[in-house]
This record gives sequence, structure tokens and C-alpha cells, in this order.
Amino acid sequence: MVYAHNRQAKTIISEPSIFIRNRGVGDGLGKIEAKLAELEESISKEATAGPRWQGRRLLFLCAALWLVSVFASFFLAGDINSFFKGILGEETQKKLEAPFVEELLKPLGLIILAAVFWSVNRLWKAGIDWLKSMKVCYAIGYASGFVIGVLENWITYKKFSGLRAATPFSHALGAGIVGVGIYYVLTRGKRGLGRFVFLYSTAVLLHLAWNNIEFSVARAVLGLFETVIGFVAFLLSLLAKLGKPSGAFQISEKLS
Repeated sequence: MVYAHNRQAKTIISEPSIFIRNRGVGDGLGKIEAKLAELEESISKEATAGPRWQGRRLLFLCAALWLVSVFASFFLAGDINSFFKGILGEETQKKLEAPFVEELLKPLGLIILAAVFWSVNRLWKAGIDWLKSMKVCYAIGYASGFVIGVLENWITYKKFSGLRAATPFSHALGAGIVGVGIYYVLTRGKRGLGRFVFLYSTAVLLHLAWNNIEFSVARAVLGLFETVIGFVAFLLSLLAKLGKPSGAFQISEKLS
């Protein structure tokens, strides 16, 4: 599972800000973050719009921010991998380097959402604290990894057949596991770093196993295991939240 793109990855290392700006990702993130800040400042002035409307607006902006971040992580990982491919060679880069970079970048959408919520203090104080739920962090991480897996099959390999069909689910499980690690950092601070490192290492090991298993049957078994376990956990995470009122729909009342 490698993001392979024919780009000049030196731009990533020497001028990361120029890279992001050239991609158009930085401008997109900036605009979405600005919209979130505007929403936070204007909430008390728009009480007539009703809490449900405010909640839907917040959800839409968060979804847009997450999606832009997912695309950013895909292209960023691709260029970093291309850079190391030139140094290590394609085979070594694929089997050893790619898992470390990709597992760290796949949950970028969750990390950026957490940074935005952390900076807009009134959201946390008002109880708009979705990311303080382990289930939510896993679900967002899982969805991020799944989208990246689909992009990889579509853009890089241009196929979804054979073992490639399991790739999105494998990416999703790894990102979901790292998402749980991010949850521990969000809720426990420095005390959660140990669990984050452990969970990140687990995701890297699963990725290393997938990239280095040569026997197709063994890889198929691993793919089936990751698909079933990851997807069931994702469904349970979603079902656990059904029927519970979202803090976003009460945002006007809480922040007024």
C-alpha cells in the first residue's frame, strides 16, 4: 500500500508551505477554519435561526474541513513516499518506509479537527466535544483511511480487483487505530502519549505485515481479518451514537 506519484518531493522537505499552497489545500483549510471562527463569533447574534440550523452548519463545515484534510494527507504522503523512493529504492521504500509515513498522515483530518476545536475554546466549554469520544475518534479515523484507500486504488493503481479490493478496509483499520491513540492524547494530554505510540506502532505493524507478506493466501486472510474487525468496530461506533442528541444541535443554547 504505497502512495506513488511522479512529483518533485523535494518541495515537501524544503518548502512545505509552498507545496501546500500550490496544491490549493492550504487556502481551502484556511477558508474553512475562518468559517468556523465566524460561526463561533456570530452564534449569539443568530439565535433566531434556531439551534438545529446552527448545528447543521457546524457539521457541514467540519465535514468540509475533514474532507479537504483527507485529500491533503493523501497527496502529502504520496510526495513524501516518492522522495524516499529516490533514496531507498522502490522495493525498500514500499516495504519499510511507507507504513510509518502513511499511518501518521492518514488521520490528518482528525488531527486538524481537534486543533480547530481546541483553538475555538467556546466550543469545548459549550460541550461541543465530539472528539472526546473514543468511538467518534475511531469512526473519523476509519472513514479517513477508507477514503485514502479508495483514492489509492483509483489514482495510483487504477484498479479495485483482487486483493486491491481489501486495501481501503486495511487502510481504514490502521487509521481508526491511530484515531483511538489521538483520543487518548486529547483526553489525557501527555499521559496519553504512551498509548498513542503503542496504537500507532500496532497500525504500522499491520501495514508492514500487509506490505511484506508474499504468500497471496496469507495476505487474503489478513485482508479478511482487517476488513471484518475494522468494519464491525466502525458500525458499532456509529450505532452507539444513534439516538443521542448531538451537542451541535444545541449550540445556540449552550453558547448564548
